[in-house]
Amino acid sequence: MKEEVSTEDKIKAAAKKIFFKKGLEGTKTREIAQEANINIALLNYYYRSKQNLFEEIFREAIQLFYERMGAIFNDEMLTLEGKIYALVREDVEMLRSNPLLPAFIFSEVKKKPDFFVSLGLHERVRGSHFSQQLTEGIAQGKYRAITLEHLIASMAGMIVFPFLNKPLFMELKGRTDEEFDLFLEERKQIVPEILISYLTNLSK
Repeated sequence: MKEEVSTEDKIKAAAKKIFFKKGLEGTKTREIAQEANINIALLNYYYRSKQNLFEEIFREAIQLFYERMGAIFNDEMLTLEGKIYALVREDVEMLRSNPLLPAFIFSEVKKKPDFFVSLGLHERVRGSHFSQQLTEGIAQGKYRAITLEHLIASMAGMIVFPFLNKPLFMELKGRTDEEFDLFLEERKQIVPEILISYLTNLSK
């Protein structure tokens, strides 16, 4: 027997689809209601405002992602190098499933940075086992001196860039979606290799 989807879940699914395409400001409440096949009054009954719905959806999406990432950051069985490989794999797969998310986040951060700060994601990373391993490795002379912020920014930038520039990448190279997927698979290996090579090359 097929499980019935709740009205609340229908609203969230519809809102997520439209928010990711148009952002908060570009989305109309009636568009969400139409996509969810409900009336606006019912949508307002559940969420009262577009802002409330947006914040709940975004918090849930980010929370789920960082729970998965947090498990890697704090896995005491993995070396720092192992965590870099695992984090890159997880990030690529998350963005592959939600390819519009990077542009959506960048657009919204400009408008409401305080909302993103309130999520407390930076503090979670700074207090992680990953951060401890990096600090200890630098102190022991195992890794080049680099701040956590630089390492995370470098990792994120190398992962996100292909998604943000996919249309140009596809047009210039004449690649198919299958070839872009292969490119992403290659990034899972190349990005960690670049980061680890930089960390462990102490000649400079």
